[in-house]
Amino acid sequence: MRDAVVLAKGRSMDVVRDIAEIFRPPRRVSVSEAAEASVMIATPGGYAGKWAGDQTPYMIEPMNLINSREYESEIFAGPARTGKTQALLDCAIGYVVTCDPSDMLVVHMTEESARRYSRLRVKRMIANSPDLRDKMSKHSHDDNVLGKYFRNGTALILAWPSPTQLSAQDYKYVFLSDYDRMPDDCGEGDVYSLARKRTQTFMSGGMTVAESSPGRDFTDASWEPATPHEAPPVGGILGLYNGGDRRIWHWNCPDCGDSFPVIPGLDLFNLPKQAILVAEVRENGVKDVAEKYSYIACPCCGVRINHDQKNNMNLGGFWKKESDKANSIASYWLGGAAAKFQTWTSLLEKELGALHHLATTGEQEKLKATRNTDQGIPYVPESASGKLSAKELQDRSEDFGKRVVPEGVRALFASVDVQAHKFVCQVQGIGVGSESWIIDRFDIAISERESHGEMAILDPAGYKEDWNVLLDRVILKRYPVADDTDRTMGVIMTVCDSGGKEGVTENAYHFWKRTHEAGLSGRFNLIKGERPSPKTNKPMVSRTEPDKASTAARNANVVGVLPLWLLNTTTLKDAVAANLKRAEPGDNYMHFPHWLEEWFYSEITAETRGDKGWENLARARNESFDLICYAKAGYLIKLDGYWKGEVNWDSPPAWADVWDNNSEVSALDDKPTPTRTRSRRTMRMKR
Repeated sequence: MRDAVVLAKGRSMDVVRDIAEIFRPPRRVSVSEAAEASVMIATPGGYAGKWAGDQTPYMIEPMNLINSREYESEIFAGPARTGKTQALLDCAIGYVVTCDPSDMLVVHMTEESARRYSRLRVKRMIANSPDLRDKMSKHSHDDNVLGKYFRNGTALILAWPSPTQLSAQDYKYVFLSDYDRMPDDCGEGDVYSLARKRTQTFMSGGMTVAESSPGRDFTDASWEPATPHEAPPVGGILGLYNGGDRRIWHWNCPDCGDSFPVIPGLDLFNLPKQAILVAEVRENGVKDVAEKYSYIACPCCGVRINHDQKNNMNLGGFWKKESDKANSIASYWLGGAAAKFQTWTSLLEKELGALHHLATTGEQEKLKATRNTDQGIPYVPESASGKLSAKELQDRSEDFGKRVVPEGVRALFASVDVQAHKFVCQVQGIGVGSESWIIDRFDIAISERESHGEMAILDPAGYKEDWNVLLDRVILKRYPVADDTDRTMGVIMTVCDSGGKEGVTENAYHFWKRTHEAGLSGRFNLIKGERPSPKTNKPMVSRTEPDKASTAARNANVVGVLPLWLLNTTTLKDAVAANLKRAEPGDNYMHFPHWLEEWFYSEITAETRGDKGWENLARARNESFDLICYAKAGYLIKLDGYWKGEVNWDSPPAWADVWDNNSEVSALDDKPTPTRTRSRRTMRMKR
């Protein structure tokens, strides 16, 4: 009986304490002061202790603005390793719980990322911060992954972009994390606009905060800012920033004392042109070149400023608005040079490594990643710097022979586009540094079937046997090399589109199976183009398998056997377009033979790069462009089994060696004869 009385009394006291917490008035302190007093950081293997504002001084003002009644929302664009998420989300949660009990919503990119943030950051922060832990509700059902409730009435809800998550309920604070990785439209509009609606009930007391590193591509390389603090018009977090009062972080020169903006990007480092940097990297290596340039010059007096002066400059730094015009949105844009947790040498190493990777492979993903997440700027694809005309490409054509392998070519890649009644084929040579040459272009419109006494018109969708023409005409085709011998070079790989009208995919699978059984599977690969969202950062080429539920795959009996290669057509075409603009022979330069006519070059320039990728607005013929991209994909597929993206040209594989040592080069009498089976030329009823 006595124990029951004590238990009841304890519960009563808990209720009293909870009620007292609810009626406790808000504490009038700044967000940064509350964070320094109450938020404990505990990173496994990393820092453990109180959050300290002097580590990231540039975050103090944005943090303190969260509880301002002067603004309705706050936008923060900046790179990784700045502490922005810790300051604007973690510490803000700590402030609300300890000083301003309110309902708050934290929106992440996906449900998975929301759950991960809750488990890895929120849970640890509460567990290691006594002030937060003591205010946590004692009821187990109040501590969930996506919802946490506190004794003072505070509710923390974690969500992801969807109409149901961003409707009905009102919140005093809404935080949007990694905004540029969220969808442009989550079903009923953009996420930011829907989030602002959730705080309007609280009028000047409500606040919507969005933070992210830039992630949207910028396709107008000729754009110039109309005002000093304007960001490129790319939408996303920088679009929101442009709609605010545009604040840029400023440093004071340690020598002359004048202030200057820490402009996002690498302009402060006075780097030479890209070609010079790549040449230096090849000669001296990434690390040495990065260390050589890892300083800035004061724009006012020109004095050299080294990285060890960065912390002091950050401590004395300040945010400067573009103007004092009234605006309900406070917006900030921070560059990577100021980031606390990244050295200047590391910043430059990533840029130089990505530039070298671009120069040797044509792939831009690494450069896009470092400019977005390390430098805090949008990426301008190489293809955006002005479109080449068909005439410009044709004017640089060369006379290196007709259907001959010129000096410099180390391997031949064939590409095939499947059309209603023909295969459109192209053969491209690849050399050192991915320099390339167009060797051949032709159509196959006649099958090996007889119809009414003559060979029938090709029908790739209707007749499986029609695909057999690819064997001798493409897969096993050989071309004379440009020397004084009778040697020829064979095609090392053929890639073929697997899509088209009904029947094409199944017949393509059947044909791959026949080449596989004949020992030619490594020389013939099926591809499928897709245009993923730019935010997904998918590789140019990725291996997958046909869907197990696919009728075509089941009928061809290739489930679990056939490798289907997915092409990211946006990044692949970006890389090819960039290569086409190279003016001098060398890495990634493309050579054209003089015998190709104007139609060929018109096909290369038929498409236009837009915000969402490449589009054929005029619906003109574009086979040349597609087939060049297919050939590059074939090269990347071939490298998948070697160095994951680059050939070691000092010690190349046999198929990419010089002609005297090349496995695909032989005299006419001793050319390789891979085992294969030929089908009979029989007439078959069309399905």
